[in-house]
Amino acid sequence: MLVADLRAMERLPRQITLDELRENSLVRRLKFLKNVRLIISPVTEEEYQEILRMAGIVATPGLPLP
Repeated sequence: MLVADLRAMERLPRQITLDELRENSLVRRLKFLKNVRLIISPVTEEEYQEILRMAGIVATPGLPLP
């Protein structure tokens, strides 16, 4: 069994609801949206960038997103 201890480094500018994630065609296939018992699941770079965009984090030209 593998265990990970994860902690947030900072809060997102705005919270994203599960309903918002489920309605977004770019992220609706995330495994944790189908199985609410999943705590950790893989996320593609595209899904990650979309979640950041939804949360209000906008890329600055020339600087990578976190």
